[in-house]
This record gives sequence, structure tokens and C-alpha cells, in this order.
Amino acid sequence: MQNQDEDSVDLLGRIIIVEDLTTDIIELLGSSLEIEPLFFASHLYTLRSEKTAQLPDVRLFPSTIKRLKFIKAVSHRPLSFEGNSIPRMLSCDGNVRRKASCFSSFKGMSIGMSQRSFSSFMSRKGSRPWVGLVLVDPPQRNTFFIDERGQERDPTPIIIRSEPFQGGYHDFTSTGVFSDSSYNNVYGPPQSSLLDDVVYYWMNEFLPLSLFDPQSPTLLSISYYPLQVLVAEWMNFANLMLFSIENLEDSTSTLSVTASELGVLESNVRELQSWRRRTTDSVHKLHALTDTIRSHLSTDRDSEPWESLLDDIAHVVTRIEVYGRRFEAILPVLTSFVQIVESRRSFAEAKSITRLSYLALIFVPLTFVSGLFSMSGDLEPGKQGFWIYFAVAIPLVVIVFLIARRNGGLAFRLPSWLNFDL
Repeated sequence: MQNQDEDSVDLLGRIIIVEDLTTDIIELLGSSLEIEPLFFASHLYTLRSEKTAQLPDVRLFPSTIKRLKFIKAVSHRPLSFEGNSIPRMLSCDGNVRRKASCFSSFKGMSIGMSQRSFSSFMSRKGSRPWVGLVLVDPPQRNTFFIDERGQERDPTPIIIRSEPFQGGYHDFTSTGVFSDSSYNNVYGPPQSSLLDDVVYYWMNEFLPLSLFDPQSPTLLSISYYPLQVLVAEWMNFANLMLFSIENLEDSTSTLSVTASELGVLESNVRELQSWRRRTTDSVHKLHALTDTIRSHLSTDRDSEPWESLLDDIAHVVTRIEVYGRRFEAILPVLTSFVQIVESRRSFAEAKSITRLSYLALIFVPLTFVSGLFSMSGDLEPGKQGFWIYFAVAIPLVVIVFLIARRNGGLAFRLPSWLNFDL
């Protein structure tokens, strides 16, 4: 990096892919390529616990974002976790701990997703070879950290076996044929990390000269394959939404509206609320990606591949919005189920209170009479006058009980001679 003047005269340029950014690399790249700090800041910001900071693209106007000299894009990578008792909020292992979450369990496994980010920058200095810089996240490991909001102590590491949801995204290149002897064309990218996927496509696919000119490439041209991978990840995210909504619909149709199912219903309602936020956030990110690509199209030579990519993004946005509306449609149903269960539980509690009231109607008069007679002398139990207690207490209990049932509007009518207003 420091001796670019000594490069071979035949060298046109180089693409540097940096995985799992560190502070030392930031200092080296920033000073060597004269990169503005906002480039690194926008790539690094992910922490869920940073309440006072703002995303760099939030505090900038859209017109300012379009004039930036770099491209930054994010996606959600759907994951399948082994087991059911998985914490909801997690952080991925790496120098930059991207957010991860687990939000549903299904047949011995849990599904969730992790954040994935990519940034690119192009540097040209006079007659020196051009330098394309690409920042990517590390591979998805099985080590995660429990994200505890508001806790100052170090996050707790946890080992969770994970893999891409439904095998990962679909290969966006042309499908191979049986007669093709190329192993890679049949089996596609490794999908172990964004770095491995981008290297795979650069090694096995050839961009046309109109899209990538080695003598003077554009920022979009060195970002083509990373952007294609992220859009494919977004398509898999839409598949995750479809899987989740169908799972919720099936689980709701088999639920019995009883108090024992209240916990499941409340969990489903919380999951739906989370999906409403994810849907809005995902559509916003995809629209921002569309605006970023269009802002750089004027400097690109061949717009046809980019128009195809924009059509793919629009298709993904449409699918996410459609599935979002399905989530919205099922939310009132679950809410009504919760209300029915709550009302039934209230009726059950009211019946229990009624039984206690009946017991009080019996024992309160007895206690009153025993206190009135003091239950001493001839009125003590076993003495000659003990019968007087029963002669007064039992009729009093009957009268109080009948009056209470009349005023409570219960099962039977009192005799007409007791029909008087109290």
C-alpha cells in the first residue's frame, strides 16, 4: 500500500477485499487511500445497544447520500438454529459484531437471521494503478454472544449450531447443464462467507468489457457481484417471511381458544409485531439501495445488467410488501383470540369469587349470632341453652342467602311474600 509507485507498469489496478475490519486496517487504508471517515463509520455501525448514535445514512439528506464516493449496502441473512431454547437477541462473533436474532421455533429447530453488510470504494491517483476497496463481514460462525441491553458487563458467549436457511440463496448465474464438466458451475458458490462467494464469482464468471473495463472500472462495476449476492440474500429473506407467515397461520388454525393456549397466542402476537417492524425496515433499506445504484448509473457504461438488478430488487420489495400485508391480516385474528381467552378466564375467576361469596353468606351470619350471644353460660356448646344458637342462626342464614340470590338475579325466584325492596 505504501509503495504504489513501485508497482509494475503492466499493472492496471487491484481489488482489495477486506474481511472482518480492524482498527489497524482502518488506519492503514484511510491514510494510504485518503478515505473519508464516513465510509468506515457507515460500515461499522451495527450495535443494538448504541442508543445515542445515529446511522450515518439517517442524518444525511438523500441528495447528500447520492454524492458520496462509496457504496454501502446491507441485507438480512436467514439462518436455521439447532434447538428451540435460543435467546432472541444475539450478536455474531467477529471484530464487528453484527446483530442476529431468533424469533420462531419449528419442529426441533429455530429460525432467525443475522445482519450482513458490504461497502466499496474506488481510489484513483493520477497515473498510479486504480485501487478498488471492498469491505465484507466475516464468515458465519457457531459462536454468538447474548445481547443484553443496558448491561455494561461483557456479553456472554454461547455456542449455537447454525446454517443458512433452506440451504442459502439461489445462485443467480446461468444454470449449468449435465454435459458441463465444471464442478463449480454445478454446485455454485460456497455460501460460507461473502468473501468466498465474491471470489467464486470473480474466478468463474466473466463480466463483459462494457460492464467492467480493467483500464478504468467504475465503482458500480467492482460492486456488481457483492450487490448481486446481497439481493439474492434479500430474496431468501422474502422466502423466510413466507415460511414464517405460513407457520403462524397453521399454528393459529390448530389452536384451541383456552387459557392454556394464552402463552402461545401472546408469543405469536409479539412475533407479528416484530415482523411489522422488520417489513418496514427492509423495504426502506431496499429503496435506499435502489437510489444508490441509480445515482451511480450515469457513470457506468452498460446499464442493462443494472436495470435487470433493479428489476430484481423491485420484485423482492413487492414480495416483502405482500407478505407484510399477510402479517397485518393475521394480527387482528390473533388479537381477538387473546381477548376471547382473557374473557373466558375472567368468567372463570368470577365463578370462583361467587363460590367464596356463598361461603361468606353462610359463615358471616353464624359468626354474627355467636358474637351476639357471646356463647357463654347456658349458651355454651353442650349446655342446656345451646339449641337457641341454632334456632336463631339457621333461619338467619336462610333469610340472608335467599335475599342475596334474589338481588343477584340467580337461578330461582323467591316466594312472593319475600319480594320486597331492600
